[in-house]
Amino acid sequence: MVAFAFALVGLSFLASMVAWFRAERLSERLRVNLYEAETVSAYEAWESSDLARVDELLARQMPGPGQKDLRGFEWYYLANLHKGYDAHPLRFRKMITTAAMDKRNGVVFAVLRNEPLLRNDEIVQVDLATNQRKTIHRSSDGPPYQPQCVAVSTDGAMLAVGGQRDAGSVGGPGTIDVRQLNGQLRYAVPSSSLVQSVDFSPDCTRAASLDAAGVVQAWGAATGELQWQRRFMDRAGAATTLEFSPDGRMLAALDTRRRVAFWDASTGTLRKEIDDLDIWPLDLEFSPDGSKIVIVGEYLHILDAPTLQLYPAVYS
Repeated sequence: MVAFAFALVGLSFLASMVAWFRAERLSERLRVNLYEAETVSAYEAWESSDLARVDELLARQMPGPGQKDLRGFEWYYLANLHKGYDAHPLRFRKMITTAAMDKRNGVVFAVLRNEPLLRNDEIVQVDLATNQRKTIHRSSDGPPYQPQCVAVSTDGAMLAVGGQRDAGSVGGPGTIDVRQLNGQLRYAVPSSSLVQSVDFSPDCTRAASLDAAGVVQAWGAATGELQWQRRFMDRAGAATTLEFSPDGRMLAALDTRRRVAFWDASTGTLRKEIDDLDIWPLDLEFSPDGSKIVIVGEYLHILDAPTLQLYPAVYS
């Protein structure tokens, strides 16, 4: 009888040990599953610039007393990314596609691209004197989606941001949001397609844009009222650059199909179009005194601004 009692106690102890072992294994398996799920969530939070959420999820994976440390390469990689991001105020996780400076105040506005997750594109304001930065617009907050270009008025009062009007609408209409430098929206100007370039006239009375369909339009900078609209391209190409002359009287546009055009900025009257440049142009700049125009590509084309006559090409 005593032996039977001891056997019963032994079997009970063994059963409890098996149950405990199974519970421990189940608990460990649940921890592993949770670790994997929350690590994925941490990377998603990183892509969405939600750094507080990244901190929270990383901290939750720290092992408790007596617990196995499940952290692997993926945890330490993300932790080091976060550390490197915080180490320098001007280090960005996303590709900077374009930027513009408010020269009066030493503030840069940069477009941060996070392809293919275009909903996470940002417009960031960076104060160069203090290295302080803040996000003034995210694509997840609304248009413009896929911001493509920015420009700051010379008086430091306005910021223009060009991009796509509708999320996920490839080839759809575009928009130019004109904001105060704190990010507050003043007005929006519709465009026929994705806006590729935007600029303010030097006297800040006029602004203009160039979209992917080759449509150039000018409007009153203070009100957003459309003044004129012209089509630059009549065949397939890629619009790249739009710029006012230093005196604000002329507007120039460039595309990658070896074409450049010049309009009277106030009326939209075409002054000249050149469609046989012998380079693949990338950018266009006026000289500070407005006497020359430089087209940059594999080599340089220089034009006399008053006459719009081409000088011989300058080869590299």
